Formats: sequence, C-alpha cells, structure tokens
Amino acid sequence: MKTQTIIFALATVIFAAPAFADHNETSLFFGLGEKEGHWTEISENGDLFEGHYVDGKRQGPWSAQLANGVMGKCVVAKGNLYTGCIVNGKMHGHWVLRFPNGNIEQGNFAFGKRQGHWFEQNPYVGVVEDGMYVSSRKQGRWFVRYLLRGGTKGAIIRERFFRNGIEE
Repeated sequence: MKTQTIIFALATVIFAAPAFADHNETSLFFGLGEKEGHWTEISENGDLFEGHYVDGKRQGPWSAQLANGVMGKCVVAKGNLYTGCIVNGKMHGHWVLRFPNGNIEQGNFAFGKRQGHWFEQNPYVGVVEDGMYVSSRKQGRWFVRYLLRGGTKGAIIRERFFRNGIEE
C-alpha cells in the first residue's frame, strides 16, 4: 500500500505540474528516501512552487505562482535561517525566521505584513508566545508558556492582551 501511495503521489506531481507550469517536464529524484534535485509542487489551494531540494530540504531560489496568478520567488537562506516566499517584493505566505540568538518565529505574511497566528520562541529565556497578528500588530490574547525539552509548549504562565499592537 505504501508503494502504491508513493507512486500515486509521484504520478500526480508529474502529470499535474505541466498543466500549471510553463515547461513540459518535471524532474524528480530521491536520495536515500529524501527529495533531491528539481521539484515542482502544487499546494492544496492550487499554488505552484518550483525549485531544488538537497538532502530533503528546500535550497536556493524557488519560484511561486499563486493560484490567483501572482508570481513570486521563494527563498531559503544558507543554513536555513529563514524560509518563505517573496511576492511582488514582499514576504508572503508561511515563513520560519531563525535568528542568530536562537529565537524562532513562525507564521504567515500577507504581502509584507504579519497576519494570523504566530509562534515566537525564545529558548534562552525558556518561553514561547503565541497569538494573532493583524496587519503586523499583535492583537487579542497572547499566551506565554514554558518551553519544554524538545521545543514543546508547556503550561501557560502568563496571558497578555493587545489592542492594535499595544499591550493593555
């Protein structure tokens, strides 16, 4: 069954991708069971992403064609410091931001503005905060939790409330 699922998934990518892309060929390689080489991927909502995998991780520049026709470029920084897509010169879609001090932030951008649910992890202090952004401003209830081993969230130690980016 597992082999059939993998074959079906490969066939879906191979035969579906040319309908959305400007090229007639999609190269797929597996190295030790991980994605390798050039890939074309289609998300559930119809967005098309194209680029290269090295050892199962996205590397180098990626192109993006959103279902609404907007074109963009996805980036994977050396050392995986940040990953996400640039559309019309602005961060768009899901991003993971890893900072040299160890902090990790992840969530969505809507054409350059933080939007929706975000996680902000500070391993040195040992906490993770999660809450909502609206137009790059913290909004509503944010939870501060202990950060447990392995990066999992522990008990809530504090709640913060924001209105238009200002803590109340």
